[in-house]
Amino acid sequence: MGKRIAGLLFLITLWYSCTDQQQPGDSLLQDEEKMINILVDMHIAEAAIGRQNIIFRDSLREHYRDNILLIHDISESEYDTVIWQVQQDVSKFKGIQEQVYQKLKTLKDSNKLKIKAKS
Repeated sequence: MGKRIAGLLFLITLWYSCTDQQQPGDSLLQDEEKMINILVDMHIAEAAIGRQNIIFRDSLREHYRDNILLIHDISESEYDTVIWQVQQDVSKFKGIQEQVYQKLKTLKDSNKLKIKAKS
């Protein structure tokens, strides 16, 4: 009787471990556009932080990061996991960074046009 229960528990545990469980960050890894938007916001926030007094930078960095993750509805652990996973794949990391820089350039250029239009 005890062996049957132990065997049953083993099979249940084995089945559960083999089921398709979503890991933190899986949905974000699949939604590359969302990840690019988050990274664009992080870059913009980092540029804004760089203009602040050095005394306030650490607290501002934490504040901006928390708010960006809140806006994009992603947890800190999910974000950290995805960033770590992407950095492990150099070609994917380069591709994403290239898209981020392209989007930042587009935003910068469109902002210049808005400023000229106001003049």
